[in-house]
Amino acid sequence: MNNSSNEPASECPPSKQFKFGMSLFIVLNILAILYTNLSRQNFAGYGDQYRWLIHQYAHLVGLDTHWVMFSQMSRYNWRLQITANYIDGQKTKQVVLPLPLQSERTFLQRNFFDSTETKFHHQINSSTSAKEAWARYLCRTYPKHEGMTIESVVFEIQYQNILDPEEARKQGRDFDPKVYSEVLHIFKCPCGQKDDSS
Repeated sequence: MNNSSNEPASECPPSKQFKFGMSLFIVLNILAILYTNLSRQNFAGYGDQYRWLIHQYAHLVGLDTHWVMFSQMSRYNWRLQITANYIDGQKTKQVVLPLPLQSERTFLQRNFFDSTETKFHHQINSSTSAKEAWARYLCRTYPKHEGMTIESVVFEIQYQNILDPEEARKQGRDFDPKVYSEVLHIFKCPCGQKDDSS
């Protein structure tokens, strides 16, 4: 009684224009992802205008995320150290701020809550404006130390070279024991900082 299976299909196949548009859309998305995740030197042959258009498109559609799971590993292990310069007349003192990853932490804090701090450092390390905004927050949060007033916040990168696999096997460790450091930014604190808790 049911003849629906014998009825011809009513759907039309996609038009050539639709297929072309979908193909163009897929290729453009793949190009945007590759541009975002590969070194921009690989696109040196393209004009600045084309690179700008690809970058803008990737940002608008949310494809400008950096995928690092299968990327080439960095040859050094790094971390940020954030310190503050306190001043009282002619007396100055540099203090390591009591932040996660650089201060005494409990077992729960270290193993369950501080895991996002490394990701946070990774995100702000490439942005001067983000570090400056964080520095202003730190100026407000830690305005005094032993009666001295905060003058500036210092962002310093500390890193160790990762040994080649053969050398690592010989030495029984992954990192070169020598720690290098470099000051990235020094941000002056605005005058009249007040403690947020007051």
